[in-house]
Amino acid sequence: MDVALTEARRTLDLRKADWPALERMIPQVEGYTLERWIGPTPPHLLPDLATLLNGMNDAPRHGDVEEQNFSLERLRAREESMPDVGQTCYTTIARRDTDGAPAAYTRLFLDIGRTDGWAQQSDTAVLRDHRGHRLGLLLKLTNLLWTHEHEPHVERVITWNATTNRHMLAINEAMGFELFDEWNQWRLPVEPMDHPG
Repeated sequence: MDVALTEARRTLDLRKADWPALERMIPQVEGYTLERWIGPTPPHLLPDLATLLNGMNDAPRHGDVEEQNFSLERLRAREESMPDVGQTCYTTIARRDTDGAPAAYTRLFLDIGRTDGWAQQSDTAVLRDHRGHRLGLLLKLTNLLWTHEHEPHVERVITWNATTNRHMLAINEAMGFELFDEWNQWRLPVEPMDHPG
């Protein structure tokens, strides 16, 4: 048995956040426009979100970790179930101005009935053809500031990242996320069984 994936869990204490400094960190990115929504993804945006979610398969990770496939049907069911499980979500995506192609996204989830002040930073991904423009930092900062504006009671954000994803770890650390702990996913080889003939 060996380690298939190591993930670092980090937290950001919004009660201690330097909000003016975070605003100053927002990069100026040419050639892209941001689009955002609260709650389940509107039906007309599901194809774009599916493209972006499937882009997570290109993120740095161990080669043995299985790819995720977000079909429109699977994604629609997941989005529609959000209110039923007591969640809401703040989503920001970036589109390339020349053709409107979805380029990157980030999401922050909140449990509606939760009173302890926690929120969960979900995936952030930049599709391969759009990397190198600082879209990941742009999206995470603007989405966090927007969520804070609408949800001032949120005190802490938790996130997970593969320890091989150095770029996203650097973004999180620049934003003030602090390491909480690390988790290992283990791989156990399964030997085929010999059956008597």
